Formats: sequence, structure tokens, C-alpha cells
Amino acid sequence: KGGEKFMRKIVVGFLMMVVIAGLTTATGYAAFAASADVQNISFSTGNAELLVSNGGAYGPSTDLSSIAITNGYPGSTSTGNLWFKNTGDVPLKLSAQLVSATDDWGTLSPVAEVSLNSINGPLANWNTSPVDINITVPVGAEVGPYPVVLSIPSSADNSIANKTVTTQWVVTGAQVL
Repeated sequence: KGGEKFMRKIVVGFLMMVVIAGLTTATGYAAFAASADVQNISFSTGNAELLVSNGGAYGPSTDLSSIAITNGYPGSTSTGNLWFKNTGDVPLKLSAQLVSATDDWGTLSPVAEVSLNSINGPLANWNTSPVDINITVPVGAEVGPYPVVLSIPSSADNSIANKTVTTQWVVTGAQVL
């Protein structure tokens, strides 16, 4: 019995030393700290602004009726030019999309072709989603001329005779990331 009591005293004493050492170490460690204020962190957003011209004044839209194909036939082409100006705060990558059409769309959309900056295809290809036209406009820059070519391929047949389509397009400048 005496040995057991002695062992218990040793174990309890040892545990007390561990607890005291732990408390002393935990409370004995101190670090200095200081703080400073940081002020006037602000955000100011810019904008994207694209203007277009057909050779005259720049504006949010331009009229390209001057290059319309009238009384066209297989092999007809007509050419004009576009210029773009970035008055925003970010460089812009341009895409184009045909967004509306009137009259004989169903007949002419797979046949009549448009080429913008050498990116070409039938009207129907321009209608599904924006098409990257490989033009980037830096901040504050005016770029162009970029050719716009309207054409009726030589392979077109009589199904397009006496047909008309008038289209509306949107050129979008997206921020270059």
C-alpha cells in the first residue's frame, strides 16, 4: 500500500508540473502588436464607348446604304469602308452581328455574302452569334478603314431574282482582358 501511495504522489506531482509548465508557457509568451489605419481606398470605374463612321463624322451609328447592291445579279459586288473610334477607358476587341432583317431573308440569307475586314460568309452566318472581326481599338484611337464588301456569288441561281433584304447590324466592343 505504501508503494502505491508513493506512486500516486509521483504521478500527481508529475501531472501538476506538466499543468503548471503549460500554464506558465501559455501565459508567459507575449508578443507586441500595433495597428495602423489605411484610408481612402476607392474604386472608380471606367467605361467602354465605341463610335463608328463610314467616312464622315463619328457617331453611335452610321448608314451604309451607299454600298447597297441594287439590281444585283450573280457576281455583283459593292464595297465601302468603316472606321472605329474608342472614346472609352479600356481597349476594345470588336465583333459584329446581324441582328435583324426584312423582306426576303429566307431566300437571300444563305446566298448573299458580307465580308467585314476579310471575315466573310453568307448573311445567315452573321445572324447566329457575334463574329470576331479581328479588330482591336486601343483607348483614344481611331482605326480604319476596314473594308465592307457585299456580294452575290457567281454560283447564285434564279431563285434570288427580284428579292430584297435589308439588314441591321451591331458592332460590339468588348474589353480586352
